Amino acid sequence: MYKKTLGALFSVLMLAGCASGTGQPVSTAGTYVMPDGSGDGQEAVIKGKDIEIYWVAKENKTKALYWKGDAPEEAKEPGPLKWTSQGDREAMDSSLLASQDSTKEFTLDNGVLSYEASAMGVTKTVELKKEQ
Repeated sequence: MYKKTLGALFSVLMLAGCASGTGQPVSTAGTYVMPDGSGDGQEAVIKGKDIEIYWVAKENKTKALYWKGDAPEEAKEPGPLKWTSQGDREAMDSSLLASQDSTKEFTLDNGVLSYEASAMGVTKTVELKKEQ
């Protein structure tokens, strides 16, 4: 199980993609998943003024907290939405696979949430697509 979780973790760090903006206002609420549809890697949920990101391994139904912090409920202007999330250290300190950062930069553009994730000395830009 540990090996598969680390495999999923490594896989998400190796994935890359591109996002493009539509110039339309966006609502941030929703679930954001890996664009390849595998269910492995990371998954984000924005609800109210909070964002939570989990490492997920679909095969063994495992989730581990990576990030918990604040998020805007909606964009005030058209175009890409960028924000700095303040991490909930109390929540993340109890998770072995959680980020060690105090803040994290996010961009939401055309239904694609992007941010940098680091694990095992590797940093990669992660892009998650909003579920329909």
